[in-house]
Amino acid sequence: MKSRAKLMIYNIVVAVICIAVIVSFFIAPFWQVNIGYNVTPETVKSLVEQAGAGSGSEGGSVDPDNPLAGIELSDEDYEQVLGKDGLKFSIGIQLKTADLLAALSGGAEKERETVHTLIDGNVSYIVGELVPKINALVKNAMPVVSKVVINQALAEQLDKVIADTGNEEIRQAMEEAGLTNAYIEEKADVLVNAIYAEGATVDSITDTVIATVDEVFEMMQESSNPDLNGIEALTPENKEEIRKQVKDALSMLADEDGKINADEFVSELILRGLEQATGGSQENGGSQENGGSQESGSAKVFAPLADSEEMSSSEKLKVELTALVMDKIGDGTVRMLSIVMMVLAGLILFTMFTWAYLILKMVVKLFCKNPGIKLGLPIWLGWLPFLLLVLVPTIGLAVVKGNPGIISSIAGAEAAASIAEQLSAISIGFSSCTIVAAIGALALFVLFFFYRRP
Repeated sequence: MKSRAKLMIYNIVVAVICIAVIVSFFIAPFWQVNIGYNVTPETVKSLVEQAGAGSGSEGGSVDPDNPLAGIELSDEDYEQVLGKDGLKFSIGIQLKTADLLAALSGGAEKERETVHTLIDGNVSYIVGELVPKINALVKNAMPVVSKVVINQALAEQLDKVIADTGNEEIRQAMEEAGLTNAYIEEKADVLVNAIYAEGATVDSITDTVIATVDEVFEMMQESSNPDLNGIEALTPENKEEIRKQVKDALSMLADEDGKINADEFVSELILRGLEQATGGSQENGGSQENGGSQESGSAKVFAPLADSEEMSSSEKLKVELTALVMDKIGDGTVRMLSIVMMVLAGLILFTMFTWAYLILKMVVKLFCKNPGIKLGLPIWLGWLPFLLLVLVPTIGLAVVKGNPGIISSIAGAEAAASIAEQLSAISIGFSSCTIVAAIGALALFVLFFFYRRP
């Protein structure tokens, strides 16, 4: 009886482990791949300089229509935006158990719907991860951008004054009158506060810029410096020029009523970009891959959702991105994705069976004289997905990173150097809910030495 009692206690422990493993499949993603990239101040500085200079002619002039042309930012500006160590962005791709199992129950007629659910979940996850970080980045950048906006507005008006008066000493006189970079930075903070104020509108921000430039000209009028004598206040025409300039810059960030929601900056910008990039392409009845067989693609199916006034820009962005991806996926790709999902679903069911089988055997032998069972099945096979989806790719990636010669022997020296450079700039991580199964298998292996004695 003592041995039977011990086995019953051990069986309860085994059952708890089995149930925990099975439940874990529905709590965490079955498989997740995270790709991280650290954006450094040096990287952004290089990109801005290339973008700003790339529009110039051979003579070194810059394109006046290029918003990055002529912008001069200090190293401190870039560090203010990104921090000294940069800002890390990560994109994750998730495969959830429920989505994969749905591929088995949907049938051929529901393949596109099943794939749509999978893509929609991943788009929502990626947008949810990236948009808040980019919003924080934009908020860090606002003081720098505001300083540039004010400086540009001032520069344009000063150029006109210098052209009218012919006095090139005005700029030096401004410094002596207290109109320094520190003053501009102080005014930039005022502009940032106006942008992030509750109920901010294009008009309220524009008024702040005009008031700032107007204040500068008033300070020049009041200065005793002879080089600033004769400076006139801004005319209504000058103010209207500034108003148009600022409104044009802010137009993409505002809704139809001219209101600006700073927390939706990024989503709104991406949405506008999508509208411009795909404005005409989604009216042609589907992509080339599916031969136009879809009813104007998924974009038409889900576009009404994106037009809902009750949805935030972030929610609209998720819907539009999902529709855009689905619109580009043909029936062949849908079928292939569906098959992959079904294979993974089969792997999930097999793995769950190895754990559920122990519980079934315990129930069958509950009233037997010897309720002991063999624990080998989940110990050997219950953590197979963790081995295939996490351990193998993680070790493989580490080996490739540590031995560039492997890539060189396969793809050639030039390609190997390029791949090695890209791999050094990004981090790739694999995770899976089946880590619980791996821990559970290890626990059963240890428990086996105690379990076999009674």
